[in-house]
Amino acid sequence: MYGSALNDKSATRTRGSLAVGTVVCVWNPSLDKWCGGFEVAEVNSAGYRLRRPSDGHVFDEIFDFGDVTVERRRNPMRGISDSHLDRRSSL
Repeated sequence: MYGSALNDKSATRTRGSLAVGTVVCVWNPSLDKWCGGFEVAEVNSAGYRLRRPSDGHVFDEIFDFGDVTVERRRNPMRGISDSHLDRRSSL
């Protein structure tokens, strides 16, 4: 569904390098950008299962390791504790 490690689409993430609970972004090729507001719910050999913190929903889909990256925020998302914002042009 989503597909690239970085905008240059050449970097790869180490398998399972993000811990459960890490706030992440997922690459959305339809929008050609990273979409934030998720966290790692599970790590397995195929990739990451993600959770939407706003309502606790865990997605059935497994996301490839390269399709998920740490979300960097400067300001917390409203209603989500411990979220951080960093909207750099590289993301």
